[in-house]
Amino acid sequence: MRKTFILSLILCLVFAGSVMASPNVIIDGKALIFTDAVPTIVNGRTLVPLRSIFEAMGASVGWKLDTQTVTAVKSGTTVVLPVTSAAATVNGQVIQLDVPAKIINGRTMVPLRFVSEAFGATVNWDDISQIVTIQTYSGPKFERIVYNDGVIYEGMVA
Repeated sequence: MRKTFILSLILCLVFAGSVMASPNVIIDGKALIFTDAVPTIVNGRTLVPLRSIFEAMGASVGWKLDTQTVTAVKSGTTVVLPVTSAAATVNGQVIQLDVPAKIINGRTMVPLRFVSEAFGATVNWDDISQIVTIQTYSGPKFERIVYNDGVIYEGMVA
């Protein structure tokens, strides 16, 4: 009985660690489901499958096989990301990356924070829950409030 308990405890600890190794990603309040590869943490940075994140951000994606370079375009912003290079370009400006894009198990994984911020999104990381929250629009919200007495308030919510 004691051996079974100890074995069960060890298995729980092993599987709990592997579950925590894969962070969750939420974009504009919706969980991003990765079907082809799971996010992974490399040197403290979250890498995600390139197509999943670029498409979730509304960018069109291109892949150049001979140079192993990803190009993504959204609303006048162009991101060029050579795989395994420590540098990328955003609208022609060279940006040094903390962690380069990598090919892991046949999938191209890109640094989540860099990709999100390159397209103007805000990124937050919760270390305890291992959740990345991305907000793609940071501008003011317009709101209209109408009270029963007919008074209407319109404007921006700070």
